[in-house]
Amino acid sequence: MTQDDMKVCIGCNKTKSHNDFHRDKKAKDNCRSRCKACTKKQNRNYPKKSTKEWGRTNKEKTYAHSRVQSAIKWGILTKENCVICDDPKSQGHHEDYSKPLDVIWLCQSHHRQRHEELKNG
Repeated sequence: MTQDDMKVCIGCNKTKSHNDFHRDKKAKDNCRSRCKACTKKQNRNYPKKSTKEWGRTNKEKTYAHSRVQSAIKWGILTKENCVICDDPKSQGHHEDYSKPLDVIWLCQSHHRQRHEELKNG
């Protein structure tokens, strides 16, 4: 096995074969940074909520999101660039979910930032 076939896991700091890592097309070496064993340990600590479960507990948000998607599809709303940085990869942000078509277009980074601002008051 050559040095090129080896990688250091960021979880356990051990040098392992590329076969011990999940594939990741976006990574330079096509491998994730955490080995399969460390990924398994990490995933045990974070129980996932299913999309259905999230939808059941967030009906108003789910409705608003689907209304935006439908409005875009039917030409009622036009997806715009981020209002802060002009990034064309934007998302509709609702300040008030009771007004489903009243959205602000934000990139993922600014969208997260806005939710943090709202969360922290």
